[in-house]
Amino acid sequence: MPSPTVVKPDSTLLLDYELSTEEEVLDSTFELKPLTVRMGQGDVHPFIERILLGRANDESFECRLDPSVAFGDIDDTLIIVLSKKQMPVTEEPYEVGSTFQSKDPKGKMRRFRVTQIEGNRVTLDGNHPFAGQVLELRGKIIQIFA
Repeated sequence: MPSPTVVKPDSTLLLDYELSTEEEVLDSTFELKPLTVRMGQGDVHPFIERILLGRANDESFECRLDPSVAFGDIDDTLIIVLSKKQMPVTEEPYEVGSTFQSKDPKGKMRRFRVTQIEGNRVTLDGNHPFAGQVLELRGKIIQIFA
């Protein structure tokens, strides 16, 4: 049975991709195993599914992902300054770059990153490390199965 010619809303396909900022590659399958994508199943972000729809086998693509469709805009309410006494107890001492899980100001569990330590004050950021950044996505459809 020949392979379907274009990606449809219920297709399964193999995809090579690279996601990057202007400075670095964040994730890539080009040197590894292609990603299996089942359209409509949440395997990739809905914005990426829209990019894939209608594309053909062996078709390459490139696009920019604004923060609103990538890792979100920076939420200033997730940047918190605490005294060292207010910090959760951990096995390892905190240093810039350390991460841990805790509740955000709205009570949602979130991963926080230590971004600054000055004297007794610790600055935490609960935003995704790539929040607020424009990302570049390039990829190639390897094979469409159904």
